[in-house]
Amino acid sequence: MNPVRGGAAAPLYLLPLFLFLAVRQPWTDASVWIAWGSESWKQGTLAPLDTFSVYAAEARPVPAWLTALLYFGLHSAGGAPAVWVFHAAALAVGLFFVYRLAGISALGGLEPRSRIALYLFWAGTFAFWSPRPAMLGIPLLAGSLLLLSKTMTPRRSALILGLQALWSNLHASFPILTGLLAWRALSPLLRRERLRFGELLQAALAAAATLLNPWGIGLWSEVLLTQRLSSKRGLVEWLSLGQAIRLPSLVPQLALFTLLLGFLIWLLKSSHRTRKDFLSGPMIPLLLLGLTSIRQTVWAFVALPGILVASTARTNRPQEKLRFAFPIGLILAGLGLAATRGVIDPATRPIRLLERIALSGRGCPVLAPIEVASSVWLAAPGHRTFVDPRISSFSDEDYRRFLEVARGGPGAIPELSRHGCCWAIVSDGTDGANLRRALKEARWVEIETEADLVLWRGPD
Repeated sequence: MNPVRGGAAAPLYLLPLFLFLAVRQPWTDASVWIAWGSESWKQGTLAPLDTFSVYAAEARPVPAWLTALLYFGLHSAGGAPAVWVFHAAALAVGLFFVYRLAGISALGGLEPRSRIALYLFWAGTFAFWSPRPAMLGIPLLAGSLLLLSKTMTPRRSALILGLQALWSNLHASFPILTGLLAWRALSPLLRRERLRFGELLQAALAAAATLLNPWGIGLWSEVLLTQRLSSKRGLVEWLSLGQAIRLPSLVPQLALFTLLLGFLIWLLKSSHRTRKDFLSGPMIPLLLLGLTSIRQTVWAFVALPGILVASTARTNRPQEKLRFAFPIGLILAGLGLAATRGVIDPATRPIRLLERIALSGRGCPVLAPIEVASSVWLAAPGHRTFVDPRISSFSDEDYRRFLEVARGGPGAIPELSRHGCCWAIVSDGTDGANLRRALKEARWVEIETEADLVLWRGPD
């Protein structure tokens, strides 16, 4: 096998970073958390997750609370470009960790099977590349796997525990590391070997480290509840693999996951050592996690390059040692390109429609898509919204009512009237056709159109 030489490979390694910067990513999640961080900062305490919703909900833990405050701080200091730069740097760090897992110590050689693994990693994780808390799980997981791939020392053990504690305050995917450490500690039983006290202790300490958050054990309950409700209610990202095949938008990720499984089977057939490492490594628990929903398949792609270390020949070491230039070059490329890129600020979209609402003097609830609802919170304070259920712990009854409104069903107008809603921002596409028809029949007035959104005003 002829490895790709360093000079020719360098642009290839940077391709994901260029894609992140060149392809316009949705701001749905980022704008929500900017608004939540802003409200928490104003209140001087962590605001309830549904603080902007017309539906009453009990105060529940917010797994991404630290990310939200970070978003708010970055947005206050440098607007949307600052948030974009932060995520470009996060992706660069994640790429560096994954490339090291694949056996690349510098901008040097890479065998064909490793290239296939990297291509699958790029494609399989692309869904998480938009500015969102889930993005941070990529460098956190990759960094943890890189540490676990090495001989464990007290310093590395402390770093693992630090990453676990940090992760539990940044995103709800933190149980992944806890589960991987537990699997690593118990996997000797599958090989009929004795358990190692050090690995058991590390898994127990990592579990304890997840409690270092404002809600303690309650954060675990919230994560499990979110997983259960999201699957039960059929939210798109949380659909099972069997359900995902019915939606064209999810078929590409399902196809990539199938390719991942096929690639792993090929590796297991080609290397006995790989089979042994596979049994005790991270892939089995991550594959099982991926079977729960299409969203969870992403994490298996992060670990894929690491499984190749045992089976890839290590004769392709580059002659030039560029260990420091590699991560620094990635980060600088991300920072430089992101800073010069025209980024649309989610707080100003759609600016004319938001100005009309803010200047109207009618402090009533607003019906709007989630990416616009968070802009309402920032640009027109005092207006509550019908919040997308992906970020809300709605009761089953409130969730049913929300869907009735979102789909423009027979109960939509009565539900809007019940909450005193007087403004509605609706897509002018086919997805908003039923709701627009219901508003028109109820004598709502179409006020203005901006881009693909239409502002409607309710009867006086």
